[in-house]
Amino acid sequence: MQRHVITRVITVVAAALVLVACGGGGGVGGDLGDVKKGEGGKGAIGQATTTAPPVTAAVTTVTTAAAAKAAPVTTAKPAPVAPTATYTINNDTKGQYIEPLSHSVRAGQIVRFVNSDDKPHVIVGKIGGTVVLGPSPSIEPGGQWDVKPTVVGTYDLVDEQRPYAQGVTLTVSR
Repeated sequence: MQRHVITRVITVVAAALVLVACGGGGGVGGDLGDVKKGEGGKGAIGQATTTAPPVTAAVTTVTTAAAAKAAPVTTAKPAPVAPTATYTINNDTKGQYIEPLSHSVRAGQIVRFVNSDDKPHVIVGKIGGTVVLGPSPSIEPGGQWDVKPTVVGTYDLVDEQRPYAQGVTLTVSR
């Protein structure tokens, strides 16, 4: 219903603007009168002026929620930032569960965990027994998790699906 009202309002405004532009029915040169060949007096084309007062058309803009939703919105996506360190979560049959065994980064830099296994994994970083990183969301096969650690220290990285896999660390400095 709102769409029909908007369409009608736009049609009426457009028609009014066309009528104003055309001068109201006299046609082009309609007020010039008869001009004899070679005479330049009253009504000559080069001398004619418009005597009608200028017409100002009021345009009303109608905005509805439906119209606002239909408008396309374009947002620029920032270029992806390369991680400072990348760990790869491997399949159990490929030797080391997480490679490499250690990385060092500064606080706030990106650390990426890439899942090369065929099962999802959740990663946690602990200092002592305290969790200071994660737990990550479930990192699906082929997926990744980017994180910016902020706590300074050496983290023991634990794969919650393989708590027996130990010895992987992340050192975070200022």
